[in-house]
Amino acid sequence: MKRRQLVKRNARRLAQSLLETVVGALVLIPLALMSVDAMAVINANHSNQELAQTAARAAANNITADAAQKIAEQTVSNFAKTNLIPNVSIASFQFDPAQKLVTVSVSMTVTIPVPLPWTSSVKLTASSTQPIVALPPSV
Repeated sequence: MKRRQLVKRNARRLAQSLLETVVGALVLIPLALMSVDAMAVINANHSNQELAQTAARAAANNITADAAQKIAEQTVSNFAKTNLIPNVSIASFQFDPAQKLVTVSVSMTVTIPVPLPWTSSVKLTASSTQPIVALPPSV
């Protein structure tokens, strides 16, 4: 009799452990996959902000708006695209010689590594404003 009770108790413990493992996996695996997606988007957002700042700095070293926009576009086109970042472009460009400021907004499409049911990509936009250093000082 004692042996039968011991076997039942061990079977209950085994079933409980198996249930805990299955439920834990159902919770932990999606969390791990979502963290992979979050890290990819955070990394791409950082790259996008750096690219916007680099393009604005490059544009700020030009006297005319056309030359500044051309160098900003060239800076963005030199960005190394990857499978996660298939598309990068200038969203807006403002060259204001009166205030001596140039503003560049860069738009980036990020493909999520583990697609979510409601989306497979995210569009990020970053903007940077830099002082125009190529203009002569006003007297």
